Amino acid sequence: MLTRMLQDDPLLEGVSGIVFDEFHERSLEADLGLALALDAQSVRDDLRLLVMSATLDVEALLGVLGEATPLLESQGRSFPVETRYRPLSFRSNSNSNSSSSSRDDAASQQAIAVGEALALSEGDALVFLPGVAEIRRLARSWPAVGPNWRCASCTGGCRWRSSAAP
Repeated sequence: MLTRMLQDDPLLEGVSGIVFDEFHERSLEADLGLALALDAQSVRDDLRLLVMSATLDVEALLGVLGEATPLLESQGRSFPVETRYRPLSFRSNSNSNSSSSSRDDAASQQAIAVGEALALSEGDALVFLPGVAEIRRLARSWPAVGPNWRCASCTGGCRWRSSAAP
């Protein structure tokens, strides 16, 4: 969207600032947007750019933006994190060849894997999934984890949804 706006109006008349959030999640669109915004800023000294990230390679970015670029730093709290990985076991289901069945099987296995991780350690689990459909399938499979755990799902533009709250 930003790239399209910059193509239509390279100086972004009427725009006073652009925020690049989560910039460590590099993409062609974000890099191109920043390059075009920097071009606009070279003509418009009133255009402000804000590049944000919790895990940004600051030195590399300052190499692009210039060493004189103001840098704001905010210290956050860190918590110990343990990463667990368990591959899916693909079971042959001769009764059904549907992709829907295999997706539901994957969600059930994910729910069981989360339950195992929760049983092995104290604290909570934060599970990242690629999309809303996968999150919803996991939430439907959540009873497999057990009655003492609550599933709270959050996706972009959605409110927190909770299931199986003890």
